[in-house]
Amino acid sequence: MSSPLISFFIILSIMVLAGILNYLFSFLQWYMAINSGIKISLNQLLIMRRKGMPVNTIMDNLIKARHFGVEVELEQLYEHHKKGGDIYNLIDGLVKAKKYGLEVTLERAQKADLQKIKISDAVEQIAEERGLKR
Repeated sequence: MSSPLISFFIILSIMVLAGILNYLFSFLQWYMAINSGIKISLNQLLIMRRKGMPVNTIMDNLIKARHFGVEVELEQLYEHHKKGGDIYNLIDGLVKAKKYGLEVTLERAQKADLQKIKISDAVEQIAEERGLKR
C-alpha cells in the first residue's frame, strides 16, 4: 500500500470513530454543558441516550436556562418531557418571565405547558397588562 492510501484510511477511521463517539456520548453537548457550569459526565449523557431521552433538546434548554439564570434541573426537564410537555416552550417562557422580572415557578409553567399554553406569549401579555418593560 502506498503512503497516501494509508493516510486516507487512518483519517477516515478517525472521522468514523469521532462520529460514533459524538453520537454515543454527545461530546459536543457535554463540552457546551461543562462550559455553562453544568456538572454532567459523559457517562450520564450515554445513560440518558440509552433511556431514550431527547439529549440534545434537554441539554440545549438546560444550557439556555443556566445562561439566563433560570434554575431548573436535568431530571425536571426529562420528567416534563415524559409527561408530554414541550421543553422549548417551558424554558422560553421561563426565560421571558425572568427578563420581565416576573416570578413564574417551574411547576406553574409546567402546568401551563401541559395545557398547551404558549408560555412566552402569556408572559408577554401579563407584562403588557402590568406595564413592564424588558
